[in-house]
Amino acid sequence: MDININKYIGQFLLRNKYCSLPGLGVFDLKKEAARVSQSADAVSAPRYTILFTPVGSIDDTFASFIASAENVSISNASNNIREYCKAVKEQLANSGKFEIELLGTFTLVNNKIAFTQSKDLDMGAEPAPLPPLLEKPKTTEGQNARNDYSYPPAPAPRKANGGLKIFFAIVGIAVLGAAAWFAYHYFTENEIETPLENPVPVQSVAPVDTLPTVDSTQLLTPTDSNQSKDTVAANNNMPASPVEYNVAILTFDNEAAATAKSNKLQRYGNPTSVVPQNGKFVVAVKASHPGNDTTILVDSLRRFFNPKGQVYILK
Repeated sequence: MDININKYIGQFLLRNKYCSLPGLGVFDLKKEAARVSQSADAVSAPRYTILFTPVGSIDDTFASFIASAENVSISNASNNIREYCKAVKEQLANSGKFEIELLGTFTLVNNKIAFTQSKDLDMGAEPAPLPPLLEKPKTTEGQNARNDYSYPPAPAPRKANGGLKIFFAIVGIAVLGAAAWFAYHYFTENEIETPLENPVPVQSVAPVDTLPTVDSTQLLTPTDSNQSKDTVAANNNMPASPVEYNVAILTFDNEAAATAKSNKLQRYGNPTSVVPQNGKFVVAVKASHPGNDTTILVDSLRRFFNPKGQVYILK
């Protein structure tokens, strides 16, 4: 073989704490900590132990390490490692033993590859003796020995930033004020818009008598002179233009609620106003009917504005 793989196994193992040989297995380097003997008179130095697992794995790290040291390609180093592992297996099959200088020895145990660490690799040292414990001299009688029980001074508490507190307080007040304004606006626009379910009835004038409806065909084609005269007389009794009425559509206990509802209806194009009556506040709308039929007028406004409430014509 061109490259001596044996000399690189120990170097790579000390640096990376492991070394993988394809087809053979994996070395793991473990360090045992220093120990105190049971008699407590000596300390054992730390030592290294090599563990071997006969399960190979593919790892190019070792090949890269050798290629860098030998100034060759990684494929060349990988071929040398493969040939080295093949040679180790052949020697184990022939002699049952293969030695890595200063590292340990491969052997076959029940047809499985095992590794025994070399004694020359023991990096430990002889137990180091501990210095004798010195007994603290006792204070003589007559001396006032004072033990120091003082503690280091506690760190000074950090002062809170007063300006930052004031800033957050102002921001909090502003947020609460904005929330209160929106709540009031929402309450006045939505919550108080609901009229009273059973409003107190308000006296009103008697409704105008319903005028008879005249058939237009009879006006165009009168059957006789008498009927024509009656029809002309009926037409003469009809008003020239519809009468405009002030119709109460909603009743509220609160003037603010009535005003808010009236303003909202005005924004939708309804000619409404607020009329106080008998301690209540009535939202009234101006409306008329072509035939001056107040019954039809009131019914149509009730269906549109207050289906479950009382709708009537104000005086």
